[in-house]
Amino acid sequence: YELIEDAAGDRPILAPFSEMAGMLAVHLAGYYLQNDSGGRGILLGNVPGIAPPTVVILGAGIAGRTAACHARATGARVVVVDTDMAKLRAVSSRCGGQVATANASLEPLENYTASADVLIGAVLIPGSRAPILVTEDMVEGMRRGSVIVDLSIDQGGCVETSRPTSLDQPTFIVHDVVHYCVPNMTANVARTASKVLTRAVLPQLVSLAERGTGGAAAADPHLAAGVVMYEGNLVHAQVASAHGLPFVELRSLLAGAGA
Repeated sequence: YELIEDAAGDRPILAPFSEMAGMLAVHLAGYYLQNDSGGRGILLGNVPGIAPPTVVILGAGIAGRTAACHARATGARVVVVDTDMAKLRAVSSRCGGQVATANASLEPLENYTASADVLIGAVLIPGSRAPILVTEDMVEGMRRGSVIVDLSIDQGGCVETSRPTSLDQPTFIVHDVVHYCVPNMTANVARTASKVLTRAVLPQLVSLAERGTGGAAAADPHLAAGVVMYEGNLVHAQVASAHGLPFVELRSLLAGAGA
């Protein structure tokens, strides 16, 4: 699903799940900051006379942008870090100029992680493993009882100390920092997620049912971008590169079959 893209380069099936994950990340971070969850014992909010907590978000894509706006709505101080200036401008505009943005290529990332009460990893490279941006040394330098929500765990995680967890045991603690690393975290809001998925995927399902895989992919290059295997052949370049495997161009197979 995350590989299907439209003419604007957006990912219509992944996008609503990224939005949901961004919302959940803030909700969960607030919960795990509480004392009984191993957190610092601070409220993710703006209490008069008390300095607000700091939320640092890595990645200014849809998940990061949504998390930023929701975190800011609680009254937290929010910093979004990315290397893409266009995305940073977009998140600033979307959040009404109420969040700080930083270019990761201009300043050491540990300058931000060290001051974070909450760190949300929202880094995505479609078809590839997420890069490790936060090292174990950086985690060790974070505040005791701070919280990491690694949304990138579906692609391996962007924090060196992250490892996949489950809804039964969603967190673990490393260097006194709470880690929440549940893959496909939107499964915990299953009713909403099911409705979102049905709405997003229905046009593609109708096309596949009417035309078959080859016909649907030939008619819709955006759907074709999401095809990984076709008739026993690996046909996605990024997936092939990530696993060190050869691949065949999908269009050559479709042309040969007359699809």
